[in-house]
Amino acid sequence: MTDKTIPIEHDLPARLKNGEKVLWVGLPDPRFTVGFVQGVFLFFLAIWIGAFASNIPRILENGGSRLTLAAFSILLLFIFAATLLGPWQKRRRSQYALSTQRAFIRFHWPLLGPRLYSWPITSGTGFHVVRPEPLSVYFAKHRVFGTNPPLRFGFQRIANGEAVLKMMKDIREVGYGGYAYAAPKPEDSSL
Repeated sequence: MTDKTIPIEHDLPARLKNGEKVLWVGLPDPRFTVGFVQGVFLFFLAIWIGAFASNIPRILENGGSRLTLAAFSILLLFIFAATLLGPWQKRRRSQYALSTQRAFIRFHWPLLGPRLYSWPITSGTGFHVVRPEPLSVYFAKHRVFGTNPPLRFGFQRIANGEAVLKMMKDIREVGYGGYAYAAPKPEDSSL
């Protein structure tokens, strides 16, 4: 669950530059979902796990080690659980903020603690929008451990996505740091 005892606003003052103001803070939709690519991967992984499980007696008859089978079974089940639950847990442990110059994402993993990342919004910033509601707005790509294609970063499954997207486009159009926008009403903020 997101660590709401230390909201993202606690981390932001030290990161904000002169004249930079926070326009919006929010949380992603915490509901469990399975995306298309994730579902296809899980389907084929389940088939592979089933084929492996059906061959366990044959492997044991031919001198296979029970310890090796147990370790391999645990590894397969871990991969299945991580693929199924990983994106959901990441969203549950995320908080978002938008300032007059940058977009912020804060992740809080139990053993690693909170990590705050920021990306500038410049005239070259592109937005990839995933519909339907709740909207996801991706604004950065980054290669992690040589991933191909690069991973996308952005605000995932946010309730007021259209308003946030409009603010981000306005920031991009006016220019880096020159954005003068009235702060959103308290009911628009999720934190």
